[in-house]
Amino acid sequence: MSFNEKLKEFAQKNRMRGKGPLSVALVVTRHGKKLGMPLDPEALLTEGGGQVMGLGKSAVQSILKEHGI
Repeated sequence: MSFNEKLKEFAQKNRMRGKGPLSVALVVTRHGKKLGMPLDPEALLTEGGGQVMGLGKSAVQSILKEHGI
């Protein structure tokens, strides 16, 4: 199985279709890099208890830019 086929299978299996889930994955991965593993899910919530801390268009664009995307 090729890499692209594996990636498509992963995306389908984990419902990683569209910009939203991909954005969350990018930001959570960045938190893992900064905070270390394992991540504490409670530490990733906003002060209001929703979404993911730091999740936003500018954060995602910054991560993509770092990777030349």
